[in-house]
Amino acid sequence: MTQRSGRTPRADAAARSPSGFAQPPLASVEWDAEGRVTRWSPEAEALFGWPAGEVMGRRASEWPFVHPDDAPQVRRVSSDLREGRARQTFSANRNLTRDGRVLHCEWYNTAVTDAQGHTLAQLSLVLDVTERVLAEQRAERAAARTRRLQSLTRALSEALTPPQVVAAVMDHGIAALEADAGVMVLVGDDGEHLELVEQRGYPERVGEEWRRFPLSAGVPIAEAVRQGEIVVVASREERDRRYPQLDGHEVVYPVSLSVPLVVEGERLGAMGLGFRETREFSADDRALTLALARQCAQAIRRARLFAAEARARAAAERARAALAEVFRQAPVAICVTRGPGHVFELANPLYRELLGGRDPTGRPVRQVLPEVEGQGLFEILDRVYASGRPFTADAFRIHYDRAGTGSPQEAFFNLVYHPLRDEQGTVTGLVTVATEVTEQVQARRAAEESERQFRTMAESIPQLAWMADASGSIFWYNQRWYDYTGTTLETMRGWGWQAVHDPEQVERVTERFRRAVQAEEPWEDTFPLRGRDGTFRRFLSRALPVRDDEGRVVRWFGTNTDVEEQLRAEEARAALLREAQAARGAAEEANRAKSVFLATMSHEIRTPINAVIGYADLLDMGVQGGLSEGQRAYLARIRASSQHLLGLVNDVLDFAKIEAGEMGFDPRRTELRASVAEAVAMVAPQAGAAGVALREEPCPPGAACLADPDRVRQILLNLLSNAIKFTRPGGRITVRCVPHAEPQGDAAPAGPGPWACIQVRDTGIGIPAEQLARVFEPFTQVDDTHTREAGGTGLGLAISRRFARLMGGELTARSQPGEGSSFSLWLPAAPAEAEAEAGAGSPAEAPFWPAAAEVPGLRDAGRLLEANPDRVVQAWARRVYADPGIPHAHGLDRARLEDHTPTLVMEIGRALTILDATGGAPLMLRDGESIQRTLAQLHGVQRARLGFAADEIRREYAILVEEMEELLRRELPARTPADPRPIAAMVRRIMDRVLRIALESHAGFPGRERVKG
Repeated sequence: MTQRSGRTPRADAAARSPSGFAQPPLASVEWDAEGRVTRWSPEAEALFGWPAGEVMGRRASEWPFVHPDDAPQVRRVSSDLREGRARQTFSANRNLTRDGRVLHCEWYNTAVTDAQGHTLAQLSLVLDVTERVLAEQRAERAAARTRRLQSLTRALSEALTPPQVVAAVMDHGIAALEADAGVMVLVGDDGEHLELVEQRGYPERVGEEWRRFPLSAGVPIAEAVRQGEIVVVASREERDRRYPQLDGHEVVYPVSLSVPLVVEGERLGAMGLGFRETREFSADDRALTLALARQCAQAIRRARLFAAEARARAAAERARAALAEVFRQAPVAICVTRGPGHVFELANPLYRELLGGRDPTGRPVRQVLPEVEGQGLFEILDRVYASGRPFTADAFRIHYDRAGTGSPQEAFFNLVYHPLRDEQGTVTGLVTVATEVTEQVQARRAAEESERQFRTMAESIPQLAWMADASGSIFWYNQRWYDYTGTTLETMRGWGWQAVHDPEQVERVTERFRRAVQAEEPWEDTFPLRGRDGTFRRFLSRALPVRDDEGRVVRWFGTNTDVEEQLRAEEARAALLREAQAARGAAEEANRAKSVFLATMSHEIRTPINAVIGYADLLDMGVQGGLSEGQRAYLARIRASSQHLLGLVNDVLDFAKIEAGEMGFDPRRTELRASVAEAVAMVAPQAGAAGVALREEPCPPGAACLADPDRVRQILLNLLSNAIKFTRPGGRITVRCVPHAEPQGDAAPAGPGPWACIQVRDTGIGIPAEQLARVFEPFTQVDDTHTREAGGTGLGLAISRRFARLMGGELTARSQPGEGSSFSLWLPAAPAEAEAEAGAGSPAEAPFWPAAAEVPGLRDAGRLLEANPDRVVQAWARRVYADPGIPHAHGLDRARLEDHTPTLVMEIGRALTILDATGGAPLMLRDGESIQRTLAQLHGVQRARLGFAADEIRREYAILVEEMEELLRRELPARTPADPRPIAAMVRRIMDRVLRIALESHAGFPGRERVKG
């Protein structure tokens, strides 16, 4: 669209009218300054069809006069005239007639102004140029179509494959035919289906729906292929009417054109074109479309032929290459000879290798292998060539010069000679296939020789021998088999050996042998075989698989060894062994019964004795009121007798536990000085009462052994008690320790050392030399008269020595009658620790209760526990019932669960009170002499009877300690400003000792587990 000024409208119109078109009359329209129509000429009425009465006084925008796409331009031109920016304008735009036609018009506009230049009106002359514009558009479209067709022709000429042809048609053909979208389908290999090969302009989902469909489908493109003619669908209504099968399918383009692709009557497929707008397809359009389709079909056929030719050439080339590769890589030697002289034409690498790498091409076979003359090979070649009949031979033997050094060697070949014929069937040459089998032949010869030697060896062995194939079928027996069984190979071959087996065992033997054969594993069995006299003797039978170089089983070699006499001797020995074992079992059962009896009786006796001692202590403490002097004297005798009886029972129980292997030890670093001091302190009253001086030589600081401190103390108590018993008043007992002692002579313990030694020497009656060796035997007493006076079971020294040995040490003795005795306890010395450098004031195993004097608040803590045992036990019971680690507590009634626990809590409180008052070592805190020990022993036995495990007892004790500590933490601050943590540590130390006693009692109960650690 252009705008011009300075030229007359008629001159412009005449100048723009091209020759060849008739000049129509000009229509005129006048507008006022506001753009309203003031004059509408008859030519305007005739041109646009709008009567003057319908347009007068109206602006051009007030009725459908200007094409919507051209309205902005018309408004701009009118504005330029009204506002004085131009006096004359020109515009070319489209106008709409009253009946809806579109006219292409040229408007020549002139402004009418007053003296001041203001626009008063506008005069427009209109020229209809529709015919000219349409002609120009047709010419341009034809030119564009020609260009597109030329591009398509060029692209098709360059396309070599069907996909390239299809892409060219889609890229150029759709535009050449002025379509909005296109598809191409080709007839499938079965001739019954169409397959979508390309689409442009359609959604992908449409392509997926029509990827493959029957040729008989009721759709336009399939109809075009079936009829071989163009199928036009001009509207959606026509589509719905003609093709009801498409109802429900998406309509992308309402107008379609389907063109068949046909070459020389062969239906290749069809091309489908889609159009958004309705249009008419002229004869020229149809002709152009058919021409394009023929060109496309020819290109597809040409591409298919080219592709087929390329595939054929490639296949032929591959076949030639494969044949050459097969010839080159064939695992056999191959050669081709021509003519009656057998001239080499081809020889593959393996054939040349047989010739030492020489190339025989172009030379006669007699020239290449002259040394073979007279061995029959050349005669066979001549006969095959003359007769045309193939020849084959296995292991053909020749002597020839393989390396060409003049030294022929023996070789064996599998040979095939086959004639080659021309088109007329005349023999023109031979193909030779040779496989060298020299090594196989030599191996077979060696195997045959080995087989001969093997059979000779098998005949010479004293056993029955046989051989079977890989499946287990026997094919050979040695002569001894026949001599023993009285059979022949004919009756025994294969599985015939079953006839000489025990009928009751033959099925089992056969099954085991078959399994061994299947698994290819050695076989061994013992079973009876019937001899020629009908009697059975037992044979140990073995068979081994014989394998080739590749590990495959090729045969089995088996032997049968007569073991009848040997088995009879073994059965006699077994009978004697059973008798001996029965006697030993009876003895062991008797010993076990003795141990169980001792353990049970010791427990059953010790429990009431401990109760007697505990309640005697309570009476002595005045819990039931004050005692008279006479009562106290009786009470002292009760306690002394009970303690003596408890000691005897404890010795019996310890010995039973040692015998049963149930004695537990807790070896750790144990200070010698602390152990000696504690033992001396405990027997000092006894020594004083006997009138015997007890002297403790100082131990070096830091001297220690690796042992259970409780067991060390028990050994020392035994040694000191014995020394007091057998030393007359006025005598002397000395205890000394040697941290790194060197054993001398027969006193040396087993083991490399180093050793720590504690010696107890007395000036007693001494032991005769002939009885010294018996003092460590159980239930043995050296001096019956004096022993009856002193009392005892004769177990103390036996238990002590066994304790020492179980801890890795030894207990030895030396004595002279009338001069006294010396006992030495040897234990592994503990290595020095850095802590020992701080001084000798803190031995590892020193008694804990003297430290009570340094802990404030013990009295208040003790009274708190004594007053609240039920509160502690109630909280403890709730946790024990719910604890998954104590399963045996679940379901117990409250009485059996609590057992003696409330009393134990009260006694712990009482112990704290006494510790606070004395700061020393109250009796109730010493092993074997405390109420806590009695309660702990009773509890351990009760828990053992209920089936509790040791870990369950440990867990319930841990909970009890936590609940006592919780009570102290929560309520003790209201009674005393003392820190409850040291008091809780003291409670834990006491409870550790109580727990150990309970676990020992639990483990010692018959049938229970042994406590460790």
